[in-house]
Amino acid sequence: MSARVTVTYTTGERPDDYDSYQECVDAILARWPDAAIGHDGDLVSGGDCTLFWADAATSENDDGARALGSIRAQAVRGGQ
Repeated sequence: MSARVTVTYTTGERPDDYDSYQECVDAILARWPDAAIGHDGDLVSGGDCTLFWADAATSENDDGARALGSIRAQAVRGGQ
């Protein structure tokens, strides 16, 4: 996935924009090295967002209530 993405945090921090999904994943892992990123139905598999958690244990059996944030693709405007 090469589209620009935005991360929205559940911690109340200001959202961050990235030029690519991979750049976003790298930034999340730099901040939370044990982060669990992705799930069934996430952006990579054609869904509308990807959730991420502090670690795999936190992500297990979670519907997103314990997620640190979400990654969403930005809308493309005017043929950009």
